[in-house]
Amino acid sequence: MKDCIEFVCTANVGRSPVAELIAADYLQKIGAAFEAISSGSLVVMIQEGKLSIDRQIPFLQIALSRGDVYCTADAPKAEAALASRDEAEVSRLYRIAEARFHDEELMNREAALQHFGIHGKVKSHGDQTIVRRESALILPMAASNKTQVEGLYASSDYHPIIELLGVYATGDLSTGVPDAFGKGKAEYFQVVEAIRDFVPKAIDRFLS
Repeated sequence: MKDCIEFVCTANVGRSPVAELIAADYLQKIGAAFEAISSGSLVVMIQEGKLSIDRQIPFLQIALSRGDVYCTADAPKAEAALASRDEAEVSRLYRIAEARFHDEELMNREAALQHFGIHGKVKSHGDQTIVRRESALILPMAASNKTQVEGLYASSDYHPIIELLGVYATGDLSTGVPDAFGKGKAEYFQVVEAIRDFVPKAIDRFLS
């Protein structure tokens, strides 16, 4: 397998697979001997329903702020669950929100690929971030993803470059790629625009 440039988000659905497609196209255009791959730092935890209550709560808050996710009966229950931190009820309501947000993200992703003319077939499943010796450069989307990736490699004898995509691309320490999960199409398109800008710049820096 070729040496890789790996892009990491949380669930390996909304951001890193798009970065992978953009990078694969760019690497081919410039004739670089690297492969683009992507992964998610919490894929297994999400699939197994093991996200902590602290990771679930923000999505209940987003769902409540939108006002179109929960039925009339569930909205006050969500308010109460947030106040009491009732883990069972938070998890139930999280699953409702997550299913809705996931479907929307897939639709927004497809629309963005068409709108921006991003070529290639997006992966059909999420891959968990693991230690990969073929990954020479790892570009997480957000600080939380970077922390998780660094934790994986801390106990390894292999130490690739691990840096936030936006920071590595621009040199600006405040530059990140926000998570639009649960938000609207416009917000997701802004995320994809940022990724389209950052990926070629990051590759150019790495290869220079």
